[in-house]
Order: sequence, then C-alpha cells, then structure tokens
Amino acid sequence: MSTQLNSFKLSRLQVPLLYALLTAAASTLAVCVLLFLPTSDAYAIECGAAPSCSVSSTAPTNSYVDSDGSEIVSSPPQPGGGVIDPSIEAVFIQCGFYSGFGKSGYPATPSSCGAIPYASLCPALPDRSAVGWINVWKNGWTIILGEPTSKQISSYCVYPTESVERSLKSSAKIYTGAQGDFRQSRSIATASRLGGGTLTDTTGYVDRGADLTRPSDFAGAWTPRFDASTGTTANGDPLYGFYGLSWKMDYRLCETWAYQDWVNEPPSYDCSRAGADTSLTGYTYACDTTPPLQEGLREGALFDPAACTNGQWECSTESKIKISGQTGPLSVMRNGEPLAVGFSPLTITGDVLKKVRAEQVKVTLADGSTPINPQVSDPNSKQQYFDASWAWGEWVKKESSDIRFHWASEKERPFHFSSQYRFTGDFKVKKQGSLSSGVQTVWATDTASCGSSKSPKITVLRAVSRNG
Repeated sequence: MSTQLNSFKLSRLQVPLLYALLTAAASTLAVCVLLFLPTSDAYAIECGAAPSCSVSSTAPTNSYVDSDGSEIVSSPPQPGGGVIDPSIEAVFIQCGFYSGFGKSGYPATPSSCGAIPYASLCPALPDRSAVGWINVWKNGWTIILGEPTSKQISSYCVYPTESVERSLKSSAKIYTGAQGDFRQSRSIATASRLGGGTLTDTTGYVDRGADLTRPSDFAGAWTPRFDASTGTTANGDPLYGFYGLSWKMDYRLCETWAYQDWVNEPPSYDCSRAGADTSLTGYTYACDTTPPLQEGLREGALFDPAACTNGQWECSTESKIKISGQTGPLSVMRNGEPLAVGFSPLTITGDVLKKVRAEQVKVTLADGSTPINPQVSDPNSKQQYFDASWAWGEWVKKESSDIRFHWASEKERPFHFSSQYRFTGDFKVKKQGSLSSGVQTVWATDTASCGSSKSPKITVLRAVSRNG
C-alpha cells in the first residue's frame, strides 16, 4: 500500500471489549484514542509503504477502504437484503493482549508484539517499540442466506508517533592503565611529594586492555598488583628511610546512553573524556621497629644500623693522647723535629657488631694554643708555625702520626688539641625486601662514633745557645 491517509471505523462490538484494557495507554499514545469512538466517528490511521501505521487524533470525514485500497464514502448497509454490501472494520489490539486480559500493558516486554502469532508482525524500530497492531476486516453478507461474513484483508503495526529520546543512564570511570612508583628519601617533606626521592621500584606502565565498547565489564576500582621493593645500598645493605608509593591511574569517563527499557535498542557509550587520578601513600622503613617497613611517615625513626643497635655494643678509648710517649705536660724545642703522636686505642665489644675496621680520627686545635701565626687562621696552612701529618678538622685514617713546631709558644699559652674517634663495622639489623615480604636478620655496614681524648699541654721553647 502506498503512503496515504486512510480511515477505518471500529465495530461497536469491539469497543467495549478493549476500552478497559487500553485506558491507561490513551493518555500517552494518540493511537489509543481510536478505540473510544462510536461507529460514526473514525480517527486517521497513517500507513506507510512498510506494514506499519501510527494513529493521529484528528477525526476526518467517515470513509472506508475497499480490499483493493480504493477509498469510498458511504454508510455501512444494514444486514440482509440478499446483496453484497461490503464494509471495512478496523480492530486495534494492544501489545500483550494475547497473554490474557489481566496481563495486557504498554507494552508488557520489549518483545510483547513479537509473541506468537505475531512474531514477525511488529519488529522494534531503532528508536521505538510497537504498542499494538490493527487488524482490518472486510465484512459482508451472503447473497442467498443473508448471513454475515468476515475476512481479514490486512494487518498493521502501531508505533508511537514520536521517537523516544535517549537519556544518560550512568557514567563511570573506566581505568585504562596505570604506573606505580616506590621512592625513598631521608626527608618526610620529600617523601610526601609526588615524584620526590630516589626511585627504588616501579611497575612501568601497565595497560589494562579495557574494551571501551563494553565499559560495564571494566567498571569499578582497579589497581595493578605491586609488591613494591625497598632499595639497597651499593653493598647490598637495607636502604632505610621514608618511602612514597605513588600511583598515576589513567581513566576514561564513560557515559551510558540508553532508550527506555521497552525500546529494542542496545545502549551506546561515550568514552571520549580522559583523565588521570593520582595517589601517594607514605611508608617508614627503619631499623628500630619490627617489621621495619610500616605504613605512615614516622618522626624520629632511626635509619642508621649503629644507632638502632645502640646499647647492645660498647666502644671506649683512653682519655689521653701521647706526645713522644708522654701523657703529661711537656716542653719541646721549636726546631722542626717530628714529635710522635699516639692517638688512643679503641676497645669495642658486642654480639651485634662484627668486622670492626677503618678506625678514623678527627683532630681539633684547642682555642688559645700557641705558637700560631696571627695572620693565618687555618691550621692546615703552610704558613703556620707548626705542621702535622694529619689534616686538621677532617676525618682521617687513625695511624702513626707526628707534629713539628717552628715557633715558640707564648708564655702560659701552651699548645694542645683533642681528637674524636669513629670506626666502621657490621651491625645486626632487620631487613624487609618488599611491602609483603617477611622480615630477615642481616648484617649492615655503618660507621659509629667512639669517644674522644685530649693531648697533653705542650710548651714550645726557643733554641738555647751553647754559650749561654
């Protein structure tokens, strides 16, 4: 049938039957108004080339359609008379009608109009679903007996006259990839800053492989598993300090757009908006707790093995430095001859300490000592009135040493100095290799202080002539 405006009338016998079932649909769909009119009134049914129709609410003049599609204008004849006097009857059946009077609805399910016997009659359109169908009958009477006859000449699907707009049903972050980094520093401020510190472990970039055509399958929280490893020093000892575990999580903001549930159209997704979330979690890796690696940035944490084992080992030293074998006050000549300096030996004990080595000393000149060049403040200067085999004010190897004098002391201002000591050893501490690993006991190298000592006071004399 070509596109045209045709009019049908409903049988009075059909109207009461369907009226109660379709009253609810009448307020939203113009097609339902067709059912509420008497025989003398007809509403327009607009039918396209395809077997589908929609119904308007404008009542034209009464008219009928013959089986060949031609339109005639007349009044239906009364039964009897022995002649064929055709009329057309249009009956609207709502979706769900065949499932029973108590189950009819608008529509019952997206496939309501696909149920037998109308499985192929009313397919869903891209933007709407059928609400019912119209059976068109040609009624007549037999010539001889004058009995009524009825023949179905066509059927049409009825759809809403307006398309159904899609609406935003939901939106969600779909994480598409991430990178986790574990960084170490000795500063809480540095560990609290994204990208701060020295990198000790990383996931590299992890592509999740999210299929954005099926975003609902990837919705929700996601973080790649990362058992971040703590760092080690150049010699393999635990790298204690403050750590920051940072994440950069790339995502797409996926919006789900869908029609009403009864429209047979799958949802569409818009995942064009991209973004990233970042997070930072602080940890403290210290040798004074068990386990040594714990979440949170803790003030006062100890990171040096010697400090963590303090109280479990001892180091002592003699109080006096020997000058030319003496620990008491002495007088020497300003002749530039070397005087032997014997720094104090160290006595070290403790089961948590082994392999003591690299003993060092730092020598400091006492205030008020003479001789000293008043024009030169640096005791290491070549223009000083004395020189020593060590560097003043620096940590140097503790070994046999000497000192020379080239000028005499001032009266009651003898020369004297002090020394500090330290050593290197292996200390027994706890180690944790990663966030989830167990705790191990290991030996870690550290340098520890070991007291101080003072030299005797040295009076430097001028050379005395043999003659007097």
